[in-house]
Amino acid sequence: MDNNRIHEYNKLCNGVQDLEVVNGETKITWSCSRSIGPFKPRDFVTLIHTKRKRCGSYLVLNRAVRSKAARPRRGFVRGEILLAGHLFGTVPGDPNSTSFMTLMQVNPGGVAEMPLGTRIINRLCTNGPLNFIRNLERLAQGKPALARTM
Repeated sequence: MDNNRIHEYNKLCNGVQDLEVVNGETKITWSCSRSIGPFKPRDFVTLIHTKRKRCGSYLVLNRAVRSKAARPRRGFVRGEILLAGHLFGTVPGDPNSTSFMTLMQVNPGGVAEMPLGTRIINRLCTNGPLNFIRNLERLAQGKPALARTM
């Protein structure tokens, strides 16, 4: 979980800080996103748990938490990653391919919960995962990630 590389594949993320290491597989982070359209940047406080499974695949689970180390910051609206899960690993019989599944439920907070915000968030939810996977694939191939897109 190298915070220094997130910007290479997640173009919505502007920064990540580890707040607390719970154990070797679990940590609490503060992260922030750029502004999207007319909306202020969001920040998130998240518990992240990673686990390598016996079959060799990886599981990453995220959920919102409260932390005294991450009080609301000026210029951001606090969003919540209510629940997120990412499972990835090699495809049986094809060691050059990766299976990647992701599921995420987010409360963006603030005026993003209004009708215009809902339309923008729905567009982001449609295009965001595809761009995320494309950027991961490009990085795995040694190519630069695509420019920020929504």
